Amino acid sequence: MKASFESQQAELELLRSDEKAEMDRRDAAISLSTMASKNAKLESNARALGGWKEEFTAMKQVQEELVVQLDTAKNDAAASEERRVIAEAKVSRMKELYARFSRDMVEASSR
Repeated sequence: MKASFESQQAELELLRSDEKAEMDRRDAAISLSTMASKNAKLESNARALGGWKEEFTAMKQVQEELVVQLDTAKNDAAASEERRVIAEAKVSRMKELYARFSRDMVEASSR
């Protein structure tokens, strides 16, 4: 009876872990979709301003690498909480840089 209970508890923990991993994958997909939309808008602005394209391309490559790191951290069942938090912090910082970059482009285009 005790072994059966422990087995059921282990199975429940596995289900919870799978549900969390699925939620993390959905969150990552939403984040990627949002970033892709922002990338498209920034690419459009970069084309309009011309000179910003190289800088934008470099930032985009860094952002894509960070998204891969975040996706890997969220999908890896053995990933530590610390690694996931670090990846999320890096992506958050890139979002801040994109916002500043976008504001700079808007200011430059309004001159």
